[in-house]
Amino acid sequence: MLLILLNTVVLAVDHYPMDENLARDLEVVNFSLTLAFAVEMILKLVGLGPWLYAQDAFNLFDAVIVLASLTEVIVVPPGFLTPAEDDNGPGARQSAVSALRTFRLFRVFALAR
Repeated sequence: MLLILLNTVVLAVDHYPMDENLARDLEVVNFSLTLAFAVEMILKLVGLGPWLYAQDAFNLFDAVIVLASLTEVIVVPPGFLTPAEDDNGPGARQSAVSALRTFRLFRVFALAR
């Protein structure tokens, strides 16, 4: 629950224009949270098995959100994972808004459970 709340706060802090240091720190935290949620999903899949995992609608809901987050990381890798900025300058990455990021806000519904 703490990770879900932290994820919501980190997503809420994102704004434009944003200081480059804050943007970099938020990218690191976002990436770390994405990995943590992916590890949680994998552990639940292994522990429960695919059949029992799929019986819970919230597990499937969480899996969709995790897969959307991983897709975002693959399509738009965090700045600290790429070797150099492109020709558009350091602010170009921060101005690129990802629609997939919106799905992560739906994790708040897991707290209602």
